[in-house]
Amino acid sequence: GELALGDGRETGAWDVAAEGIKALRRTATSASQGVESARRELGDQFRAHQQAQQAANDELREAEESLRLRVEETASAARDEAESASERLTAVVGRVEKCE
Repeated sequence: GELALGDGRETGAWDVAAEGIKALRRTATSASQGVESARRELGDQFRAHQQAQQAANDELREAEESLRLRVEETASAARDEAESASERLTAVVGRVEKCE
């Protein structure tokens, strides 16, 4: 039936509406907290990814530097060896020429 003022039923309807509004507010608050939590988690994951990428870049740079130093050391040792061999060869040639 229709609600008539003073018969008590409109109070019950308002109570039901008020409870519905409270439930909607709780749902909205819960959803908002869920969104904020997901946003924080994504931010954390993004920062972790950036840190991992930076660490990988640092490792790569260190490996490149180490390799460059080893190549330089090897090249330097090879030059020294070549100079020494050249000096020995020059000395041998000098002794052979004396003998002739």
